Amino acid sequence: MRPATGVINPSRSPGRVLTLALAAAALGACVPTANRADLPDAATALPCTGQACVPNQLGAAVTTAPLVDCDAAQRGLEFFAPAAVLDNEYNGGSAQYFYQYVDGTAGIWPSGYQPPAIQQDVCGAGNDNDMSFPPLGQNHVLHESGGLFTGWGGGIGIGLEHLNQDSGLCTGVSPLPSYCPPGGSTQLASAVSFAALDVSQWDGISFWARRGPNGQPLMRVLVGDKFTDDDISYLMYVGNPSEPRLCERKGECSCLYQDTTCDWYGANDPAYGSAVTSLTSPLTFPDTLLPTAVQNGEYFCGPPASHPGAASSGGPGAGGNFCGRSLCNRPYSAYPNNGSDAEWVGRACTPFTYRNGTEADLCYNPTGTVDANGASVPADPLPAEADEQCGDHFTFPVHLSEEWQFFAIPFAQMSQQGWAKQAPYFDLTSASVVRFTWDSGYVDYYLDNVRFYRVTRPDGGVVNTPPP
Repeated sequence: MRPATGVINPSRSPGRVLTLALAAAALGACVPTANRADLPDAATALPCTGQACVPNQLGAAVTTAPLVDCDAAQRGLEFFAPAAVLDNEYNGGSAQYFYQYVDGTAGIWPSGYQPPAIQQDVCGAGNDNDMSFPPLGQNHVLHESGGLFTGWGGGIGIGLEHLNQDSGLCTGVSPLPSYCPPGGSTQLASAVSFAALDVSQWDGISFWARRGPNGQPLMRVLVGDKFTDDDISYLMYVGNPSEPRLCERKGECSCLYQDTTCDWYGANDPAYGSAVTSLTSPLTFPDTLLPTAVQNGEYFCGPPASHPGAASSGGPGAGGNFCGRSLCNRPYSAYPNNGSDAEWVGRACTPFTYRNGTEADLCYNPTGTVDANGASVPADPLPAEADEQCGDHFTFPVHLSEEWQFFAIPFAQMSQQGWAKQAPYFDLTSASVVRFTWDSGYVDYYLDNVRFYRVTRPDGGVVNTPPP
């Protein structure tokens, strides 16, 4: 899930079926402000969302930490030279290609795509010649803070397609470098060559990180591959829906925010009409598959713009806090310029019970669905069960202190968490996404120099873990 412009092979309502009765526009509640007396020390500056929240969303106060000997910590390692995953030096100091996503129960600061970084040093004076860091006084780090998250939390990340395509590592280059997947005649090979990198000659992923005094210590680093990545699955579907995919995406359309319901708001609503219009894409509005009375409006979790969209943290309402069939009709957030998501557009938001007994509202047309004119709509296949779904990337948890630490996580020590489809192995020839995630609570993270690394042997060779 990330903003992107590339296209491969370019060629949501609370209702149960498409014939729904008109729901009156409701005045939903905003997220209440936490009791300030219950906040941790110095956490009162952390952002939240909703009309009753503190309006000045400036995040947690910036803190500093003692400078460290980076050369000593990184001795014996070499790093992927063509490009860092994150160095925070883009355009004078920002997290190039990084997206953010949150559970909607709180905001994150700074918000939006490619968030700005702050100027802060990590390495001491003796490390000025380390070319991975700018000289003293010129280094930037990403400072992310927010909370209190009361749902599943959130994350930041990058699709490695951006390094493959936008950074030019694998475009217009002949012969292809070893880190560029070669492609092939199948949609899978095409998607991998477009959106992934071959990091099989590298040992793992490294980064510098710490936390502020009020941030939770737990942070996870994740790397996804062709077996786990939603984006690879999406690109395959766009290219050829009939080619079997390695995992399936989940088109969830329910309202995930704990204090809201999914309600319809019309474009002529005196209180929310302007927000409905400004948040709505021409691709989904009006929704001609709905009865005429509810075509000129959308379904939202709470009032329009009252919550951040789950896959975009550009502030309250950025990308729209859509739900129901309005969410089914939206573009896939990783490829917003591709138009409506072909796998979900025009589907009803339908309750579904998985075989493990859990329930969710999902984008699919069950048997018996009819359109606004009473005509039958073809039934879709049943949604994928959890053990067929994408998203369970290879993960490693780290615990941050208030001082800078260097983390070098071997790929061989990363594993899936077990909540979605299990990969047969970690395919390092198709690494397609890197993320950092958190659970419920407060976050106050500092992050810099995310890179692939490998251990250098005394004979000048490298020690690496090849794929099976």
